Amino acid sequence: MTGNTGPRAVLVTGAGGNLGRKIVAMLARRDWCETIYCLDIAPLAGAPFDSPKCRPVIADLGDPGDRRWQ
Repeated sequence: MTGNTGPRAVLVTGAGGNLGRKIVAMLARRDWCETIYCLDIAPLAGAPFDSPKCRPVIADLGDPGDRRWQ
């Protein structure tokens, strides 16, 4: 890691949406980003979620009773 020192892990909410997919794809190409927590209400599949850096989290942030994100 030289020059660009960012966080080692990033959480992307709404990862399955239009902007979320683009952010995940950009982060997957960055050397400094080791882990991307991809949070969405629906299952995620295909590019860019097939990157070994992606860790899917399927949960509903709008539901305070959904323990999957807590």
